Amino acid sequence: MLKKVSLFVIIILLVKGCGLFDVRDSEPPVNPRDTNQFATSSEMLIKNFITSVREMNADNYTANFADSVQSGFKYIFTPSSNAALIYPVFSGEWGREEENRYFRNFLAELSEERKVTITLTDSVINRYGDSALFICKYSLAVPPSSNQQLLTYSGEMRLRMKVNKNLIWEIFHWEDYKTTINPSWSDLKGEKY
Repeated sequence: MLKKVSLFVIIILLVKGCGLFDVRDSEPPVNPRDTNQFATSSEMLIKNFITSVREMNADNYTANFADSVQSGFKYIFTPSSNAALIYPVFSGEWGREEENRYFRNFLAELSEERKVTITLTDSVINRYGDSALFICKYSLAVPPSSNQQLLTYSGEMRLRMKVNKNLIWEIFHWEDYKTTINPSWSDLKGEKY
């Protein structure tokens, strides 16, 4: 009988003492929630692209572009003709790694308070089975640092997209066109690379 009572007391102490059934305070996540979704459509890919720029998230931004290892085709950027003449970086082929490097350099100059604003207008998506062409006019407003004024990059972009072997849409070709007196996105890439 004494063994049963001592066993019962030990069990009660263990259950009560270790806090097994106590409610814990929640902990904040180590990393913020990833807003990129699997791009199962060309529209979702465009949404991911815009969101990654607005959120200034380099990993999500780079994930929008074709990775030759994952998809079997590589990403290529064609700059505006004006920027191609000004920036030597465009004399070679601009691929996914160059895109990642430019965007990380660009973000390094910004602070949390200096958010980029992207606006797309006159957008059209032409679908061709497992590929699509997205055409739009863009305006990318970069907030000024203490001694600058607001910088606006604008022009027209043409994004060619394909479905990769994992059935995820990716951008495999970006053509940029200067259409206003403002510098184009190509100029931003050339400056920040």
